[in-house]
Amino acid sequence: MATSYFGLEDSNLSVIQIMYLTREQLAELIDCSPSSLRCMKRWLDHNGWPYVVGRSGFPKVARSYHDSRLGGAMREIVVETQEPNFGALK
Repeated sequence: MATSYFGLEDSNLSVIQIMYLTREQLAELIDCSPSSLRCMKRWLDHNGWPYVVGRSGFPKVARSYHDSRLGGAMREIVVETQEPNFGALK
């Protein structure tokens, strides 16, 4: 049975794939080739996105940062309603 995390459906997702954008997702965001690491790093630096570089040279971007930066993070909205004081009308 497939499990869904952040819109990703796969029964074999690793924690790393859940925590960070995949190479393909980052390339789609930046509009470059998935193999163009230099282009990715330049875009991330220019736009002020934090990332870490793995041993392979791939820039890892936290999925949570991506979601919050693009407005995709689910935020809990608390609405407090105050009832009118009907007793004051007497």
